[in-house]
Amino acid sequence: RPMIDQKRLTVGLEMSDDLPPVWADPNRLTQIITNLVANATKYTSPNDLIHITAAVVHSEDALPVRSLSALPLPLVVIGVHDNGMGISAADQPKLFTRFYRATEAVKQQLAGTGLGLFIVRSLVELSGGQVWVESEAGQGASFYFTLPIAERGLSA
Repeated sequence: RPMIDQKRLTVGLEMSDDLPPVWADPNRLTQIITNLVANATKYTSPNDLIHITAAVVHSEDALPVRSLSALPLPLVVIGVHDNGMGISAADQPKLFTRFYRATEAVKQQLAGTGLGLFIVRSLVELSGGQVWVESEAGQGASFYFTLPIAERGLSA
């Protein structure tokens, strides 16, 4: 929150009215969203917007364009979107690995350990979900993750 206030960022929230309970530990879900919003805050210019979305997805057609395969439907998709520096196509496959820092972040000497997105991926996968990024260099980034709906639970 202090970094959001210092940069005078606006955080928008758009949630479906019909969001069901999800299969996730509330503390871990908070940690996932906090890590993603902290990253968005770090890379977003002052006086700009970070947008968080949450929606139920019932069909593959409604999934974001580069969604991962084998997603059991219906599910909840949460997105954190920023207007920051974006992430190059070369960096994206390595982004969720331990200690990896995107090339542009290193060039601009932005602080970080390269663990935040690795932790996000680990916690999302422990909840039975998947995580991915959609971005182009210079165009901001959208981080998405899925969570199974609680009534359905996890399939073995």
